[in-house]
Amino acid sequence: MFVTLDGRRITREFTPGCTLQMLLDELRTELPGSRLIVSVAVDGQLCDEDELEKALPRPLEPDAQIDLESADRCAVAVAALRSVARELGDIRPRLAQLTEELQAGQIVEAVRQVGQLVQVWQRCRDVLLQSGSLRGCDLTELIFSDRPLREHLLELAAKLRGIRDALDARDMVLLADLLHYEMPPLCQLWHDLLLAVADQIAEN
Repeated sequence: MFVTLDGRRITREFTPGCTLQMLLDELRTELPGSRLIVSVAVDGQLCDEDELEKALPRPLEPDAQIDLESADRCAVAVAALRSVARELGDIRPRLAQLTEELQAGQIVEAVRQVGQLVQVWQRCRDVLLQSGSLRGCDLTELIFSDRPLREHLLELAAKLRGIRDALDARDMVLLADLLHYEMPPLCQLWHDLLLAVADQIAEN
């Protein structure tokens, strides 16, 4: 088996018939605590999340090539926070367009796009909690705009429930109002919040 980590070949032998999960678990114990494996390629094929999940329990072939990349935990958290912040910045111009489509009766396409936007807002919560886990701390205790982040999370959850309820009730007038009045300032707040958290992590 040919195994590399960050371009360096791992020369020692691995247990015959070991799975990808076993190999990763073994190598993780040798990484500095500040780093984690962020990329896995099997026989030259980079694994996305779904492919990796399927590959983990499979025994590796004796001639398999496994190429791994690691990254600093702090850098991963900062990159993830800034990535979602950029997505939120891209959302704001789309909100006005979606409002117009709903008001014009273009319901099917508008609702589909609303679902995509909701997924971005949900990633705000996920990336915040995951970044805290990477840093080994509770980021929800940080203060932004004179309030702890946990309160901002509760507010975000309430806004998303409002959108869901409007969709469930097929109340397009309410949905258009939420997108027009409620979501733009929320997008701006979370855009700034995520960037502020990313900057704070990068500085520590």
